[in-house]
Amino acid sequence: MNDGSAETINPKLIEFSKIYTNVEYLTLNTEHLYKNAPFYKDELIYYDKNHLNQIGADLYGKMSLDAFSNLMHVIKTDKSI
Repeated sequence: MNDGSAETINPKLIEFSKIYTNVEYLTLNTEHLYKNAPFYKDELIYYDKNHLNQIGADLYGKMSLDAFSNLMHVIKTDKSI
């Protein structure tokens, strides 16, 4: 459930990724998962106030897979890493 912490910390993390060359900010397009939190498509996705349950974690992982796969491809092909 959105407590506003993402809106506070994400801009700071983006700035860190611009300052430090060994930091990459990974944008995950999972906002729609949280639109009706603590439910997603009538399914409870939270274990408690701040933590996803198994169903929520599985959905988050599936929604994030492409972003992580793309990052791993970049890391694998970047010879400077």
